[in-house]
Amino acid sequence: MAEAYAVKKGIEIAIKRKLAKVIFETDCKEVQTAIPDPGISKNWRIEPIVRDIRALLDQILEQKLVWIRRSGNAAAHWAASEAVKGMCHSGWLRLPPSSLVFILDKDGVPAPPL
Repeated sequence: MAEAYAVKKGIEIAIKRKLAKVIFETDCKEVQTAIPDPGISKNWRIEPIVRDIRALLDQILEQKLVWIRRSGNAAAHWAASEAVKGMCHSGWLRLPPSSLVFILDKDGVPAPPL
């Protein structure tokens, strides 16, 4: 459920920033396969979030949701964990917490200096 919520939050941020071309990554195969399937998700707990995600994705001109291994997606895993705790906010886009900067750096993703 945390991964589905994190994907939804990522899409909301992309919409708020008016991004037209976005590739979203998740390490949760269940979420990634549920989104393009127009039927009901096999996991009833994530189905309401999956429906929200589908509706939100319609607002982005070019988008793709891809699955990657958890070892290559530490930042998304961290963000999902923080989102469930209610700890994520949009200010992190400009100045992410040092713990996230460390993960981004380890993943090879440039992050703003601390």
